[in-house]
Amino acid sequence: EDRLLSFFGLPSLINMTTHAMSICPVTHRTHRTHRTRGHHRWRSTAKVSTHHELSLVAAGSLREDGSNPPAYTPSTLSRTQLLRSVVALTSLTLTSTLAGGKPALAFSPPPPGYQRHEDKLDGYTFLYPDSWSPVTSSGNDCFYRNSFNAEENLFVDVTSPSSSKYPSIDSLGSPAEVAERLRREYLDEFLSTRIGVRREGKVVDAVRREGEDGKAYYDVRVRIVSYASTSQLAVTFKEVEENMVKEFEREYLTTLGVANERLYSLRIQTSSAKYASDAERLDAIRTSFRVKEVVA
Repeated sequence: EDRLLSFFGLPSLINMTTHAMSICPVTHRTHRTHRTRGHHRWRSTAKVSTHHELSLVAAGSLREDGSNPPAYTPSTLSRTQLLRSVVALTSLTLTSTLAGGKPALAFSPPPPGYQRHEDKLDGYTFLYPDSWSPVTSSGNDCFYRNSFNAEENLFVDVTSPSSSKYPSIDSLGSPAEVAERLRREYLDEFLSTRIGVRREGKVVDAVRREGEDGKAYYDVRVRIVSYASTSQLAVTFKEVEENMVKEFEREYLTTLGVANERLYSLRIQTSSAKYASDAERLDAIRTSFRVKEVVA
């Protein structure tokens, strides 16, 4: 019992409960309601007593002489019975805690308009708008897209446990160094073989942030602009440049975290024009990204 009490961390709660019982006296009346298989069931109706006394009537059967069952007071109530009572009263309010002692996010409901994606196997979670739809054929660990805007989507990638080991987020370098690598990677990713197409990338911001879970994250924002020439038959470079028009301008919001010696990457894509009016929601998504250690 002592070990169980220590596990739940309830000794102080039990003391407070006993104290509250002593200063808030309650008396109980009992009366028989019905008989089942020869046993009498009881219910109690509480009323505030004008005297400083306390009696706890345990549900049970009548004595053989028909008198009421004995009342239980804090002095006669066993430790096991008190433990069961406290656990029953607090079972709905107890929450799981992380290793650092902070409340587990999995037990908090998502805010209105959002759903939570949680991958317990790989160890990450984030919020996404409830109007976005999952895509299962992208090849990423998970992928969601805005059903009403083709340019808005997000996905998560997780490095293989057999690849490079990442002891911490700082092992990647500074936020500025990571942002520059991402900028180059995005330009390579969006490289076009079409004649007369040019892509430009710019790091808008790169910061190191401590999440509510106590872990460090890198938030990087990169802008990619694509230009294409309207003169497909242009011969000289000057002719191509003179007829360049903007194809698209997009914002890429990337959040990086490290856990289990693996690198986790959440990337959100949206148009630059849309980001201006949707920044609060998109930032809420990426700051909700959490990585955690997976217990084997």
